[in-house]
Amino acid sequence: MHHYAKWALLVGVLALSGCQGFGKGNKVTVTPRAGQPVTGGTALSAPTGDGVKGQLTTCLFEADQLLKMNQEKYREPVNALYQNIRQAKYYASVAARLSAGNTDTLTPMYQYKVNDACNTVSQMLLTELKQGNTVMEANR
Repeated sequence: MHHYAKWALLVGVLALSGCQGFGKGNKVTVTPRAGQPVTGGTALSAPTGDGVKGQLTTCLFEADQLLKMNQEKYREPVNALYQNIRQAKYYASVAARLSAGNTDTLTPMYQYKVNDACNTVSQMLLTELKQGNTVMEANR
């Protein structure tokens, strides 16, 4: 679990570093999962605490479940997820020293890449579970 917490912290730092340019009187509208727009006043804040950590922990758990179901079939998308996380980790380590223009562009890109890989893994697991596949059946 320590390994997962390390990655969660990294993504949390990445997400927080992406919001440095906000708070300059910009009005922001965000559409949450419930589908009702939420209008923010002056600042947009990144998810903090267990939000980002929890999302990444869930993502890594789902990736692990896919590998337990069929390692050969899901090795490539899980490797892509970990590659995106490694890239985001490196970016997070240098982001503080990059220009604001670069971080305004790159931070959302890295967030997107990790989220996209997590969504891919999540959809694959959903498909497996809808078909009635389980980890126990895969290990027989």
